[in-house]
Amino acid sequence: MRDIITLPSHQLIISCDNSGGIGQKDEDVVRVENSQVAYYTFRVAVMECISAGGAPQCVILQNFSGTKAWNEYVTGIKKEWRSLS
Repeated sequence: MRDIITLPSHQLIISCDNSGGIGQKDEDVVRVENSQVAYYTFRVAVMECISAGGAPQCVILQNFSGTKAWNEYVTGIKKEWRSLS
């Protein structure tokens, strides 16, 4: 299943992914560092975009884990972004 929206008239591809139940919250089933969650979640969304013929232009991060997790999420995203360059 692909999580993409293609808007041909605007030459725009929007892709996304989420990681519910994975991370460092008390009720998460799979316990991993927030930076690792962000790394792989971002990677999936980027690969979806690329496989649909797009080129990543921006990232929208939605954080449901609080302020502390923000920098850890950004770190994971930046790590994967650098590997794509």
